[in-house]
Amino acid sequence: MDSAALLSSKIDDGGTHDEVSNKVYPKEPEPYDDEREMTDQEFEEYCAALEATDGFDVPGFPNCIRCGIIVPLRLTEYTLEYLLPYSKTAIQGTNYEVFQVEKAMNEAVCGLNYYITFEAKVPDAVAADSSCVDATKTFEALVLMGIPKKKGDDATKVIFIREKGDRTVPEDDDLDSEDDEDLDSEDDEDLDSKDDEDLEAYNGEGASVKGEVQGVSLSRHTPSGPIR
Repeated sequence: MDSAALLSSKIDDGGTHDEVSNKVYPKEPEPYDDEREMTDQEFEEYCAALEATDGFDVPGFPNCIRCGIIVPLRLTEYTLEYLLPYSKTAIQGTNYEVFQVEKAMNEAVCGLNYYITFEAKVPDAVAADSSCVDATKTFEALVLMGIPKKKGDDATKVIFIREKGDRTVPEDDDLDSEDDEDLDSEDDEDLDSKDDEDLEAYNGEGASVKGEVQGVSLSRHTPSGPIR
């Protein structure tokens, strides 16, 4: 007897269609059936980690619902491959090359913020010809995958990059102000101009953060100073 015939026979024996159907065809659990709101204790733990790491190392709370929090990403082979271009964008303009992604968090905004911790190193040939002392370093980069204005636009924006352990970050007001200005930019020249303004705001002293990274000029969102 096939399933349809079995269902029909069970209904004839008594019981509503839904009652019988749930027995013959067991209901699959809904994707969010086991989700719950984050407890106060869990939120306090999250806030403590957020304060200590600026969002780069917060714990995950499986099945918890909380709007606007940063959550860890599972570093699958696909995720690592996906995050690599964002890491490379963050470190470009220096002699460092991304070696491996250590961990990553994401945050839903107008787009997605990626909090990426990765190792980068200076190639052996470059290190041998320079005064490089520490050829491998761990960096933390906050990169926005924004929403393109039109097809073909690159909406990736490096909010800041720093060596791990460097806790200085830009003020929220500075980020909001510069993001609004960036939205008004329509061409590459305007974007370059806004990048310079971003650097001044993040430095907090009215001067752009510019430095030399093993002989390569760096003009990057580095709130705590140039990468060395």
